[in-house]
Amino acid sequence: TATRTNTLYQSQYDIDRNQLSLGWKGTIGKTTSSLRAYQSKVDITNKATNGVTPTVPQNLKDTILEGNISVSVGEKHLITAGLEHRIEKLENPNLSNGEDDFTLNSIYVQDEIDLTENTLITLGTRFDDHETFGNEISPRASIVWNATDKLILKGSYGHGFRAPNIKQVSPGYTFPIGIFVIASNPDLKPETNDALEIGANYSTDKYTINAAVFDNKVKNLIDTRFDSFLPGGVIQRWTYDNIDEARLKGAEISSKVELGEDFHLTGSYQYLDAKDGTGQRLDRRPRHTLSAGVLWEKNSWKLNLNAEHLADQLIENTRVITEVPDYTLWNVGVRKSINKNIEFAAGIENLTDVRLEDKSAGFRHEEYPRTLRLELRGNF
Repeated sequence: TATRTNTLYQSQYDIDRNQLSLGWKGTIGKTTSSLRAYQSKVDITNKATNGVTPTVPQNLKDTILEGNISVSVGEKHLITAGLEHRIEKLENPNLSNGEDDFTLNSIYVQDEIDLTENTLITLGTRFDDHETFGNEISPRASIVWNATDKLILKGSYGHGFRAPNIKQVSPGYTFPIGIFVIASNPDLKPETNDALEIGANYSTDKYTINAAVFDNKVKNLIDTRFDSFLPGGVIQRWTYDNIDEARLKGAEISSKVELGEDFHLTGSYQYLDAKDGTGQRLDRRPRHTLSAGVLWEKNSWKLNLNAEHLADQLIENTRVITEVPDYTLWNVGVRKSINKNIEFAAGIENLTDVRLEDKSAGFRHEEYPRTLRLELRGNF
């Protein structure tokens, strides 16, 4: 990459991830309960060549304690209640006192009602209490009707609440990504949305088809906006910001077909119409997303080939919105069970080595180049 004074250098990141979880689950009569504690930590350090100062190190720790209890009441109701306690902690030299933390507490309750033999209604609500962004009540409701032994019809409504994460609002936080510097915004507001969805599922022994239409109305959508060029005119500063109103609506369809005893064909298509409150299309949200894949399974072998095609996408770059070219990503993989305890897998992502910078200068991101991944998994 290049510095503000056009000095070329190589940047190398060392990313260490650690995850730890402990869970318990028990059943007494018609009551089932569970308790789970888990923590994830990410440490990031940087090295740079050619005398360039590396980016500052940072550490993000996410600690969550959650539990729930489910009780059958009569023949028609299954009531579930739960709670969640979450702490986000960020360590970064640019922050006040070198660190910041957030606490979020949530409780929820839902009732699954067997209205008839073929109809299930779910009613629920969630209460979130964020130490910085206050509280929010989020109701939800859904209905599932087994119209026939092959056709299932569904409908749902849900209100959602998403507080900004700690990196997005902690004063002084910035992080460089190539020629971009992403900066926090202490004035960022939490995002809320109201989502409606109607769908259907049709299944036979040979194939399955899922279809749905959706309509999401969002307030204070969390996004980024171009702020300015830093001295030297090369590095762009982008800041987290809210879009007052947005609406994301569309349709999606997916299917799985058996092509004989060992082959399966999958496919999906999504149409997305995403606009802000003024009717301007939102960037980085392709209007058409098409994916397809074929899977072969025999004995202990699994081979898969899949592709994803993204089309009709706008991207904002320094306040200029550009329509970027369509592109397709191919992936291939193989998985083999050595025995009941050990499994080996290998895969190639971005098989054709698509480079977005070669397609258009309008892209603000790059896909990973052709990448080989190896995995050895054991259990005991």
